Amino acid sequence: MKDNAPKLIPRDVSWMFFNHRLLQEADKPSVPLLQKLHFLGIYSRNLDEFFRVRVASLNKLAQFDPEASKPQREEAKAALKKINALNLRYNKEYILCVHNVMESLKAEGICIVTEQEITSEQRQYIHLYYKKHLSGLIYPVWLKGLRQMPNVGDENLLLAVRLERKPSAEEAHRKDYAVLELPVNQTGRFLELPQIDGVRYIMYLDDVVRVSLPCIFAGMGYDTFQAYSFKFTQDAEMELNTDVRTSRMQKIAKGLRSRRLAAPIRLIYDKDMPKDLLRRVVDRLDVNSLDTILAAGRYNNHKDLMEFPSCGRADLLFPPQVPIL
Repeated sequence: MKDNAPKLIPRDVSWMFFNHRLLQEADKPSVPLLQKLHFLGIYSRNLDEFFRVRVASLNKLAQFDPEASKPQREEAKAALKKINALNLRYNKEYILCVHNVMESLKAEGICIVTEQEITSEQRQYIHLYYKKHLSGLIYPVWLKGLRQMPNVGDENLLLAVRLERKPSAEEAHRKDYAVLELPVNQTGRFLELPQIDGVRYIMYLDDVVRVSLPCIFAGMGYDTFQAYSFKFTQDAEMELNTDVRTSRMQKIAKGLRSRRLAAPIRLIYDKDMPKDLLRRVVDRLDVNSLDTILAAGRYNNHKDLMEFPSCGRADLLFPPQVPIL
């Protein structure tokens, strides 16, 4: 009977296959370029929520749930192992797909530039933008003496910064470490730079802040600045107790408040982040062996691709669908 029994895919593993379909849509030649970015953004947003709720639930079952039987715990651990393996594989596809779309946009006259690729005029424009729109919104949090990452919320994107001073007669060579929270909610993730010869230039807010690091840390004597993006996902599963003295609405409100203080269960970081900086980030987040720690590309929080500027190119989107009464 056991040999003939149907082999079932665990629900949470099958969800990973479902979300992969969105990634396949973004890789289809028939899908317009800017529409591909929308699919990539939806894929990333779905994955964040999946880790917040379903993977958090599996983590608790595998590690802490005293009411779970040993087979249940082993099943949860096996599902986590499979999910992490799929996530690693799909992440490589995702990075490649984003790269291919960006290269195709370049051929259409829409260029995504980094801080190393901008002209002196564009750099001056960014400095002016920082003074007008970013100054006062970005505050460094120093990692020295910090036991735990501050409560910034996992919806936000962070830059881990390594700062260095050259040795002097009074002071030896010194490194300091800080974290910057990017004000994406106030400014958006992308900055459109002035056009040059009809070519549109787009810059990630991450790189805008990298250009602005000397302004952010002005007067502190640092000579070298290195910034690497990272993001984390918190446990957002809500457990509603059976206390009849508390209404369901009160229980949900309490559960939502607790999300902000929940433990991180997934860390995604720039693969080029130096080991000494990564060690400090991992230590402050207190992630463990069952949590997901994933080396990724230069940019994270790809759900923002859903808000990528259209640059006046309706031809790179699906035609609008007119509602029918």
